Amino acid sequence: MLPKKNRITRSVYNDLFKKGKNIFSPLFTVKYLDDGSEKKFSVVIPKKVLSLAHDRNSLRRLTYDIIYDLLSDFKPGHYIFIFKKNTGESKKEDLITEVKSIIKKI
Repeated sequence: MLPKKNRITRSVYNDLFKKGKNIFSPLFTVKYLDDGSEKKFSVVIPKKVLSLAHDRNSLRRLTYDIIYDLLSDFKPGHYIFIFKKNTGESKKEDLITEVKSIIKKI
């Protein structure tokens, strides 16, 4: 699980949505803001993607785990991973490859 110091608080969301850059992937969209200070992340999974809370939470935990493993590859900045529809059935290997492709695009 990603440590709390590497997670985004709700107060940063508005700046990210207004000033952040978009990076698109088949599984999710990443809002990215390069502030140069530290690496912070958030994962958003809407109810339209997975209706059951325990499914959303397990996918969120899995994504945080993947981000934690690849933390050194990210540039300093704030990242929000917003999942798209039909990603609920995604496997861990698919998520890892998509996160790695996002890292290359930044």
